[in-house]
Amino acid sequence: MKKQRPGVIISVLCHQEQISTVELLLFSETSTLGIRRYQVERTALYREPHRIKTPWGEIDAKRAFLPDGTEKISPEFESVKRLAAAKGISVRKILDQIR
Repeated sequence: MKKQRPGVIISVLCHQEQISTVELLLFSETSTLGIRRYQVERTALYREPHRIKTPWGEIDAKRAFLPDGTEKISPEFESVKRLAAAKGISVRKILDQIR
């Protein structure tokens, strides 16, 4: 930070109508004297729930569609974790099988 002092960066994402509340919280709960604010936009792929079959059972996943129609499937980590615990195997083993 200024004059080689150590510093911490806090990033907050909030809706437009929450800005004044978040700023008040940051000013009152931190030592900051100033806040930099930037508007952020997000582009998200269309997605839908999906189930993946594995040798140990099914897990929840999300199936997303790229603009060219290509599909991407991402397993839900909590679902993988539950199945791994129930079957007494590692999360890594299930994720490797899915890939």
